[in-house]
Amino acid sequence: MKKKTWGLMAPLIITLLVFFVSRRVRFPPSIQAGIQVGVLIALAQTVISMGALKWALKRPYFYWVWGGGILFRLIVFAATAFIVYSYTSLHFVATLISLVMATTLFMLIESTVIFRKA
Repeated sequence: MKKKTWGLMAPLIITLLVFFVSRRVRFPPSIQAGIQVGVLIALAQTVISMGALKWALKRPYFYWVWGGGILFRLIVFAATAFIVYSYTSLHFVATLISLVMATTLFMLIESTVIFRKA
């Protein structure tokens, strides 16, 4: 399998695993939904980031795109915190912890895939 494909498949598999486990453990609905929303947002960020990094890979401004992706994730985190706290009944801590953990893990996976020499 191509290395770029693993950059998307690994986060997708992890997301599906988190959905399965969060349903099996039977968390309260607000916590379960918060975990799932956090992981879905992280997956969406990874898909956007992998597309942008693949597009910019051979261009001279690649590192600007990569740094912009990190800034984008910071903005998404702040917006998610504001929206979840202000407008939803999702569990705030469950949403943000799952978002941060999944985003960090997915960013490590995609950086490993993009920066690996092969």
